[in-house]
Amino acid sequence: MARLPSQKQLVFPLLDAAKRCGGRITTTEAYAEVADALQVDDEGLSETVRSGNGRTTSKFHQRLRWARHRAIELGYLRPAGRGVWEVTEAAEDKYALNKSDVVYVIFETGLGEVLWGRTERAAEMIEPGSVNLLYTSPPYPLLQPKEYGNLSSKDWVKWMLDLTTLWKPLLAEDGSLVLNVGTVGVKGVPFTDTYVSRFIVGMEDHTGMNLVDEHYWHSPTKLPSPVHWVAVKGMRLKNSIEKVLWFAKSPNVKASNNNVRVPQSDKTARWRKNANANDTNKSIGKRPSGNVVGKGFLRESNTAIPSVLHVEAPQGPHSAYRVACKERGIEPHPAISPEGLPELWIKLTTDTGDLVFDPFAGSLTTAAAAEKLGRRWLAVEQSAYYAAGGTLRFKNSLSQQQLA
Repeated sequence: MARLPSQKQLVFPLLDAAKRCGGRITTTEAYAEVADALQVDDEGLSETVRSGNGRTTSKFHQRLRWARHRAIELGYLRPAGRGVWEVTEAAEDKYALNKSDVVYVIFETGLGEVLWGRTERAAEMIEPGSVNLLYTSPPYPLLQPKEYGNLSSKDWVKWMLDLTTLWKPLLAEDGSLVLNVGTVGVKGVPFTDTYVSRFIVGMEDHTGMNLVDEHYWHSPTKLPSPVHWVAVKGMRLKNSIEKVLWFAKSPNVKASNNNVRVPQSDKTARWRKNANANDTNKSIGKRPSGNVVGKGFLRESNTAIPSVLHVEAPQGPHSAYRVACKERGIEPHPAISPEGLPELWIKLTTDTGDLVFDPFAGSLTTAAAAEKLGRRWLAVEQSAYYAAGGTLRFKNSLSQQQLA
């Protein structure tokens, strides 16, 4: 039996069911429509729990009733008669999800387009071999899912392997596929889910994509996580790291770290200065660590190659994106990438005029970074609401055109 969806995961399916029923739905219709859409089997439907009054009730029905209450609290459903609820205008605006087989261009600039639709369908519109960088942050398989839904880790791995199989032909032979993925715990125990490792192995075994490198995003403002084992039990340390996985189709992957160099540290500058002033060159050769330092290390460039650890704070409440959303009455996307992450990967793996593709565009952070750096871009987002908020990032672009 498949695991029953959580209460939060049922909010969206309930709204979708109400839309399929013409915008109004009864309790009985909701039970049947949502169970059918999510393929809840007889065993799942027969699972029971004790209610507050001590009676036995269906666990699935109980969770769906909770989802209905949550939808009402959020302003997405309202009573429309005895045992009948209807979808509100707020829900239509916020969750304008395109689940059809048609993909629409809803926004464009001189360099890129926002495609509204399912990422699987949008991929069919892209010319094979045209994408130089696919950079995205797909929904994580969280234990406490966002209201837009999250898969279990096992289902997530299969889903992402299917998607990367679809994406691989779109990449140029020297193209890169870069995914930002988060750490997930195992429910009820202080362990970490190994889904990322299983995904990496699956990429090599099933898609033929090779791991170039693992990078790490450190968010200094991230809350203690996993909260139960860090803040409540006091066992684990705070996990503030997310992985950024870099895959390639071939060994000839395009990349140049000269494009992302950073200022050298004061300590390195002093070492080079002292070494160059020492005629005996005692500062080069075999070091105490066993590493060998050649004369090439003494050349001054005033720059350094950055490490795979990237310290980036997420976009805070005063960021231009959040401020613009607040002014327009749009709730920001719940998972916003820092702008520095896609900027680094665009600089590292592409040239001006190359094509950057984000199949889970969210608030359009990657698209905005590509626009800023003079790259062509395609962004796919299923929610017109989130895409509308993301387009506010382009308000200073003279080339932008809002499409009807």
